[in-house]
Amino acid sequence: MKINVILITYNHANYIRQTLESILMQRTDHEVEIIVADDCSPDNTVEIIKEYENKTSFTFTYLQKEQNVGYNKNYQQAFAACTGDYIAIM
Repeated sequence: MKINVILITYNHANYIRQTLESILMQRTDHEVEIIVADDCSPDNTVEIIKEYENKTSFTFTYLQKEQNVGYNKNYQQAFAACTGDYIAIM
């Protein structure tokens, strides 16, 4: 079974560590993929997220954007990227 965790972000550098810690503390034998849908944050949100990749067996998939697409479009793209049996939204 595969679980997708959708992580929608925009300028969350001040809070993203707490969010990631809460995701990574989950224990499961299932495959977990974190879908990072950052909407072109001008802060260092994505760099902070990348720091966590080596701290877990969960995989990270980044949805690259060339410009800000807005809240709704960002969610739509994140859901479209999911291939898991279950989806959790952060």
